[in-house]
Amino acid sequence: MQLPSDGCWVDDAAGLSRLCQHLAASPIVALDTEFATEKRYYARFDLLQVGSPSILAAVDVHARIDLAPLMDLLADPSRTIVLHAGAYDVELLLRSTGRVPATIFDTQVAAAMAGFGPQIGFGALVESVTGTALAKAETLIDWSQRPLRQEQIEYALDDVRYLFPIHEALVAKLAGLGRVEWLAEEMRRRYAAERFVERDANECWRDARGLFGLTPRQIAIAREVCAWRELSARKRDVPPRFLLQDDVIAAIARRAPSRVGELRDIRMIHPQTLTTSGDAIVNAVRRGAAATEESLSALVAAPEGEAIAPGITTLLDAFIRARAEELSMAPYLLCPGGDLPLLVRDVRAGVESSASLLAGWRRELIGLDVVRLAKGEAAIRIDPATGKVVIEDLGGGPPGGPPAT
Repeated sequence: MQLPSDGCWVDDAAGLSRLCQHLAASPIVALDTEFATEKRYYARFDLLQVGSPSILAAVDVHARIDLAPLMDLLADPSRTIVLHAGAYDVELLLRSTGRVPATIFDTQVAAAMAGFGPQIGFGALVESVTGTALAKAETLIDWSQRPLRQEQIEYALDDVRYLFPIHEALVAKLAGLGRVEWLAEEMRRRYAAERFVERDANECWRDARGLFGLTPRQIAIAREVCAWRELSARKRDVPPRFLLQDDVIAAIARRAPSRVGELRDIRMIHPQTLTTSGDAIVNAVRRGAAATEESLSALVAAPEGEAIAPGITTLLDAFIRARAEELSMAPYLLCPGGDLPLLVRDVRAGVESSASLLAGWRRELIGLDVVRLAKGEAAIRIDPATGKVVIEDLGGGPPGGPPAT
C-alpha cells in the first residue's frame, strides 16, 4: 500500500470543509489525538489528526472549529475509523462534540487478537508490520504550544499515516484466523457510547480499594466520601487520588470522624485538604452515618483479590492464560478485567452472571468451560502428548458443553 504523503494544517471552518470533502470519498479514515493528562481529571485536547489513504491533516482544536462536519463522517456506520488504543481519543471527541465514531477498528486490540502480544505500542506495531522505525525525537512535546514546527506536525501525522498498512495487515491476519467477527463484536462492546458517559459519583465507591470487611454503615460513609472526592476532582480538574487516597477513605469510614480535628489523626491527609475541604469531608461522613437501615442493605463491598475465592481464581486464571497461549491471543481479551471474580461470585451464589465471559464469542470459546470448572463439573489436566490443557468431564455434561442444571 502506498502511504499518503499530503499533509495539511487545518485551523478554520473552510479548511475543515475541504478536508471533509476529501475524506468523504474514503470508506476508511484514520484517527488520532494529542492530549495531556498530567495532574488533570479531564485530558486537555490539543490536536486532532485524521486522514484517508490519500490525504492527512492535523486539525487545530485550539482554534475552536466546529467539528460537526467531521463528526458526521466519523459517525457514518458504513465508514471504518481506524485508531490505536483509542479510548482516550473517543472520550475526547465525546466530551468535545457529544458524539463518537460509529464503526471503530482499534489496531492495538486487533493486534492482541491476532497474536502480536498484549497492548503492543504503536511504534512497535509499525515496525513489526512495515519495517519502519518511527522517529522518537518529539515524544515529550507540549502539543498545546502554537505554532507547531513542521517537523512536529509531520511527527503527529505519522500516527495516522501508518494506520492504513497496519489495518490492512491485521484484517488479513484476522481473516486467516477466523476472528474478524470476534473483533467487530469486541469493538462494539469496548466503544459503545454508554461506556464513555461520566459515571454516577455515588457509584465510585465500588472501585475503591480497601473497603472489603467494612460494615454496611462504614461502607455508606465511604460511599459519601468517595462521591465528594469524585465531584470535587471534576470541579478542580485534578485526579481524585490527589484529594484522598483509597486507603485514607477506608480509614475515615472506620473512624467516622465527627469534626475536622479528628481527621488530623488520620495519616496521609494533606494539610491543605484539611484546610480547604475538612468541613466537606466531615459532612460527607455525617451523611453516610445517617443513612437509613433500608439503604444499608444494598451496600456490600465486593471482596478483593484472593478474598473472593482463595485459590479458585488463581487456578481459573492459569487455565485462561493457558488457553490464551494456545490461541496466540492476549489473556485480557479472553477475560476482560474484573470478569473472573464476578463470574466466580455469581457461580458460587447460583445466579446468572453478567460477566462478558458468557457473552458472544467468549461464551463457547472459554466461558462455559470456566463455569464448569468453577462448579466442579469438570477438571483440567495437561495432555502429555500435546502439552495442551485439556478439560475433562466429571459427570456434569460433555466437556466444553453447557453447564449442568
